[in-house]
Amino acid sequence: MPSSSDDRLRSQSPPSNDDDEAAGIYPAHYADRPWLIPGYGSALKIGKLEFVPASGDGDDVASTNTTSKRSGLEVKNTYLSIVLGKRKEALDAAGERSSSAPPVVGEKDGQAESETQTTSLPSTPPPICPECNLPITSTPRKHETSMAHLCSLPHSLPPHHYNRASIGLRYLEEQGWDANARVGLGARGEGITAPIKVKEKKDRLGVGEARMQTEREHRIRQEMLRYMNN
Repeated sequence: MPSSSDDRLRSQSPPSNDDDEAAGIYPAHYADRPWLIPGYGSALKIGKLEFVPASGDGDDVASTNTTSKRSGLEVKNTYLSIVLGKRKEALDAAGERSSSAPPVVGEKDGQAESETQTTSLPSTPPPICPECNLPITSTPRKHETSMAHLCSLPHSLPPHHYNRASIGLRYLEEQGWDANARVGLGARGEGITAPIKVKEKKDRLGVGEARMQTEREHRIRQEMLRYMNN
């Protein structure tokens, strides 16, 4: 009965050519490499690849370049025909029609005559802006947005900040005073322009009680100093 070592050696021995050809495995894979152990698997069914050496002729390179350029142009035309479609065809037809049209005789002469007529006519002065007193050399919209025109306009003030619910403001407006006119009180507008800041009075003392309170505190302070000096 053969030993296990003999079976291992027999399994590692290279297969015969008949078995390889029947299985689709070609001995060319390991014929020139006797030091390699024969492999196994589906990759051995592929034949050996024979590489063709590259040629160093310049004519072949030039021919390949021309073919690549030609193929690129064809790809471009195909892409444009897909994307643009009928629009590209209409543009091409219009370009061919304009290129094939004969030149108009006397076109330059007519242009020269029109130029001479325009130069011979007297130039009218541009209109003057009533706000900035400058000539309007461009369109009215551009002139209104120019810096010179904007600087000459009167300054627009923001609306007043007074409380609209104030009874005093309502009374003054009924008497004819305009808060947005920035004019003081009075007939001539020479009075105050801002209302007096009101201070809340939390006590029940009269109008003159504050003066009497300060006099009382001053008298008490003087008595305390006199007592300390004695």
